[in-house]
Amino acid sequence: MKKFLFATHGTLAAGAKSTLELLVGNVADITCLTAYVNPDDNVDEQLKAYFSEISDEDQVIVCTDLMGGSVNQKIVPYAQKKNVFLIAGFNLPLLLELAMNEDKVTEEELLDSIEESRKNMMLVRVEVTDSGTKEEEEEFLA
Repeated sequence: MKKFLFATHGTLAAGAKSTLELLVGNVADITCLTAYVNPDDNVDEQLKAYFSEISDEDQVIVCTDLMGGSVNQKIVPYAQKKNVFLIAGFNLPLLLELAMNEDKVTEEELLDSIEESRKNMMLVRVEVTDSGTKEEEEEFLA
């Protein structure tokens, strides 16, 4: 079974899961690790507990917020297993693509998905005019 672990500093993981489910429903097995939100939480223990439940037949795609960040570093030892993929840095288009695909994925497919999701990030340039009439605004929005 394909499973996801969204692991981030703060509540970004939970927010990403919430947004994903708002858009497409509950389509994937997603667990969130929201590190350092509660001072009593132990990230190492949470990871140990999560990965102890993973079987050799499972495929785990871990998405962290920051390459080299403490959360990412704590997951690296678990990513040495052949059935665990670690993606550092993610965006919503990537999560949508991965979650909507029910099948297990290969490393090559993940690399393609990551590259495609990068293309969805862009600077949106809006030309600002001095006149700024309502007619011009309506043309822009059409």
